[in-house]
Amino acid sequence: RGPFFVKELMDDLDLDFAVTYNGQYIFNKDRVLFTSPISKLHLRQLITYAKKEGKEIALGTKDAMLGSKIMSFGLGSFSQRISRFVPSVLTRTVSHSFNRMV
Repeated sequence: RGPFFVKELMDDLDLDFAVTYNGQYIFNKDRVLFTSPISKLHLRQLITYAKKEGKEIALGTKDAMLGSKIMSFGLGSFSQRISRFVPSVLTRTVSHSFNRMV
């Protein structure tokens, strides 16, 4: 999970610090304790690969999740509410159709 998700829980759970993004972003209520961001070169390579291969991609920042068309749609509140009604066998068709439509 990303820091934006954990921040909401820190007070409720009385957490002193949080380790997010598999250890790449560690923070407490007052400051960031450690970061290990992906290099710009590797980020460009990932995005280029995803575009070339037609793969969906989501990237996390300290404030939000950013992604390709279907990933951004999937992170929205509307899609979260309706996702339980979509049969799993239709997932590929929905993804393919949405990418062509948007």
